[in-house]
Amino acid sequence: MTLLTNYSMYKKLFEIDDPKFYMKIWSLQKQCPLIILYNNLQINPGNFLSTLCFPKKKVKVDPENI
Repeated sequence: MTLLTNYSMYKKLFEIDDPKFYMKIWSLQKQCPLIILYNNLQINPGNFLSTLCFPKKKVKVDPENI
């Protein structure tokens, strides 16, 4: 979760787009499709990246239905 928030803040502040780094973070959702933060509070990394990091082209979350 720390990696996701730091990356979204970095991209928002500096407006630098690094597609290689984004794809590495994006590939993490296949290994860990859901992050449990506390008890029943959870986050989907793919949804987080697609809504807060504003990719240039349309992306699909993998797997779509968790």
